[in-house]
Amino acid sequence: MRKKIYNDVYMQDFHLIFLDDLPKGKRPHDCCGWTVSEEGGIFIYLKKGATVRELAHEVDHAVSMLFDERGIERQIVDEAYAYMIGWLFKECYKRIVHLL
Repeated sequence: MRKKIYNDVYMQDFHLIFLDDLPKGKRPHDCCGWTVSEEGGIFIYLKKGATVRELAHEVDHAVSMLFDERGIERQIVDEAYAYMIGWLFKECYKRIVHLL
């Protein structure tokens, strides 16, 4: 399953992709997901059956990549970062809630 999510504030495509298994050469270690920025957007890969906690973990990576690529520095109290975490998690969750 693959779902595309577009954020119009940062003009960024995110791709949420569920796989039966994660390719051994792609994943950084034995995990249920990973996130990578490639041409075409930021891709969140999750193994089918991943937990909400694992989704939240990968969403954090995705937003960190977004901010790093744009040179946006995180502050001690960072509303922009927190907002994007909540926004992206909500958008991902809406697309997968029926699978849980």
